[in-house]
Amino acid sequence: MPLPWLSWFALAPLFVACQSMNRGRTAISFFLFGGLWWSWSIHWLIPSIMAFTGSSLFVAITLWLSLSFIQALPYALIGYFWHAAQCFHSPRLNQLAAAALFAVSVDLLTPLIPGTVAHSQYLYPLVIQLADIAGPALMAFFVVFINLQWPALIKPNWQGQQRQQAITNLALSILIIVGYGYFRLHQFDDSKADQSLTVGYIQPNLQRSSDTHRLAELSGALYQQHPTIELLVWPEFPAAFSWQENIADRAMVTRLMTTVKTPLLLNSGYVYAPRNDDGKRGYYNSNQLIGRDGKLLANYHKQILVPFFEYLPFEQQLKPLRRWFPQALDYRPGPENSSVILNDNFSLATPICYEILFDYFFQKNDFDSIINQSNDGWFAHDSRGSVSHLALGLFRSVEYRRPWLRVSNSGISVATKASGKIIPSSQLATGVQDSAVVTLHSHHATSPYSGIGRYLTAFMALVLIAALTIARWRQQADQ
Repeated sequence: MPLPWLSWFALAPLFVACQSMNRGRTAISFFLFGGLWWSWSIHWLIPSIMAFTGSSLFVAITLWLSLSFIQALPYALIGYFWHAAQCFHSPRLNQLAAAALFAVSVDLLTPLIPGTVAHSQYLYPLVIQLADIAGPALMAFFVVFINLQWPALIKPNWQGQQRQQAITNLALSILIIVGYGYFRLHQFDDSKADQSLTVGYIQPNLQRSSDTHRLAELSGALYQQHPTIELLVWPEFPAAFSWQENIADRAMVTRLMTTVKTPLLLNSGYVYAPRNDDGKRGYYNSNQLIGRDGKLLANYHKQILVPFFEYLPFEQQLKPLRRWFPQALDYRPGPENSSVILNDNFSLATPICYEILFDYFFQKNDFDSIINQSNDGWFAHDSRGSVSHLALGLFRSVEYRRPWLRVSNSGISVATKASGKIIPSSQLATGVQDSAVVTLHSHHATSPYSGIGRYLTAFMALVLIAALTIARWRQQADQ
């Protein structure tokens, strides 16, 4: 991410090296590349795992490496079928098939952290507008396709016709990316918005032992400076707090609402869930909308939980897990996913922290804006964890053409337009206590992606499989 432009070149050496390898070695090479790439990309998880779950350094490193190479499994699949994707008579078709193979495999088969090389472009709104057609998969397709052109330009023994075709492919790709980006950025300008919402938000930078009254103090001060805000938002934070289950916390909020005459969207870190069949109760991680009168207006319970942090997968089958991760929480996924209705004219999608990474979270709901409360306090302030979280989440704004407000306990808190363009005045730095106000401009227009979502990527995968099967059959018939 410090050098995002390298994404357009970084894969070329791998593709050149694998041209002379057999299928098995290519699969191993891609797998090792993917594993090392993911290991570097999420190295900031090691101290986070230790701080959140209470695990040892050895256990944290083991989990980090395991996750990295699980995320690399799609790369092994790509490598195994890489040469099969080059069985067309046309070099350009071979490159298109290879780029499609890479894009759909990584997009469909990385369920834990759905990241691709395309996410490195999150700071370039002109480049990422294609995500509103087929999400990051389409962006990844173009990144890989452009990477495939460089060998023809630098290898001295390639023919002039191959170089000319590579130049043409590069020019067409750039024209599509820039042309579509310019068109969509103009179309989703704030001046053409259908409605707006002015939101004040707090970044309290709380720790587990912090006094949560700081939230009320910061909120009161912000409201005095900006009494016209229409919604106040608190982040997810590590200090124990529950409007629903803690009488003192509810009383604090009730007192605040007597002076802050605007609805408050807060995160209750624990809301007790009904008991399971085995008698265990567990709890929800919940967003709650509190009205001006201090009463509950809407509830949302987190659906997508972070494995090993918010629950232990296979805990019943692997009893030692609890000893290795003694502080891992025992959350339950909520019973339903629904928008939070703010008023008759405005509804919100309110994914909690990790949920912003998953596009399917939004596909069943109608909403005017995305407000994502997060706690990145577990990441070291000098790590790339918060930046990675931001980069992956920003694509939801482009895919669904809705403004996005990210309210984080310790940063990065920031808002984007429906184009995915970051609003500079909204950004709060990491590791500081701060607050801000931003106006979110919402458009009623939808995107192709909001209608067909991941079905388009799945359809692309089926078309690719059919095309490769037919091409392979014809190749064998010619032999």
